[in-house]
Parts: sequence; structure tokens; C-alpha cells
Amino acid sequence: FVLSRLKGDLSSLDLWYEEWEKFMFTTELKIKTTSGVKVNTPYKMLTDIKNSKYPAISEDEEKVSIPLQTMCGAIFDAILVHMM
Repeated sequence: FVLSRLKGDLSSLDLWYEEWEKFMFTTELKIKTTSGVKVNTPYKMLTDIKNSKYPAISEDEEKVSIPLQTMCGAIFDAILVHMM
């Protein structure tokens, strides 16, 4: 969220989380691709971390890779907001 340069009130963790959640799951972004412009929410742009590509990842970890990526992104952003 810090990386997206949000212009809003980030003065408390509660305010930040409300805005972060809206951004990740509701905000539609226009993304330029080779086939034109696509509109998508950030959450839908995450992809599974495949066991076939990373053999150290178990099948169970592969199944929860998107929620884990989401949580890690939130933690990372919360740290950046805290440091501001």
C-alpha cells in the first residue's frame, strides 16, 4: 500500500487496514498488457506458488500460497506504514 503511494489517512493501524483491504480486494487497476488494457483487483493478480516449479513447496503449501502471499504483503506494508 505504501508502494502504491496511497494518499489517505494512515495514522492508525485500523485506518490503514481498512484502506489496504479495500485496495487489495475492491480497487480495480488498469494494467497494460500486450493484448490491451486489462482491469483487475490486486488480489486476483496473485498466482499459486507451484510445487512443480518449487519442489520444496508441499502440496498443502501450494494450496494456501495465495492467502499466505496476501498475508505477507499485508505484513510488509504494515511495517512500511509503521516506519513512515
